Amino acid sequence: ITDPATPLTSACPITFTDPPDPQRPFLVFSHDVKNSSWMAEGSITKRGVVIPPSTTFGSSRLQKTAATAEASKEKLLKRKEPSFRKPEPRKVQSRTDHLRVQDSELQVKLFALFKEKPEWAIVELTRQTQQPVAFLKQVLKDIGVFNPSLKAYQLKPEFAQL
Repeated sequence: ITDPATPLTSACPITFTDPPDPQRPFLVFSHDVKNSSWMAEGSITKRGVVIPPSTTFGSSRLQKTAATAEASKEKLLKRKEPSFRKPEPRKVQSRTDHLRVQDSELQVKLFALFKEKPEWAIVELTRQTQQPVAFLKQVLKDIGVFNPSLKAYQLKPEFAQL
């Protein structure tokens, strides 16, 4: 490492910093294995930090790792919503979708649906008939039975043969 006062011509920029306490500089020791002793060799008054250029070996792998870490950090930040943000209001379906029809008209629709398929979940029937769930269940009590193992409605045996 050269003196910080002289300009560097190498490809690696070096940043120099002072030791934490100017009164107590860093010391350099050497170890003698034969005698198992330590000797003070000198002191360091300036410390250098070497920053390699981006063209050195392995830098592309480091950049990929850094990019992956940054992407996962962004995902985590997007997932957590700030507490001061109000949730968006739910979209409410208009009431015109579920206007009640006559019982007999609904029964005709249900018989037609059960001809297509023998088992229907209440959600599917609500979507197909566009009737309120409570009203649909009331009419289904007359013409169908709920099968708990399938979690679906089926026609009563006397209506299934029609």
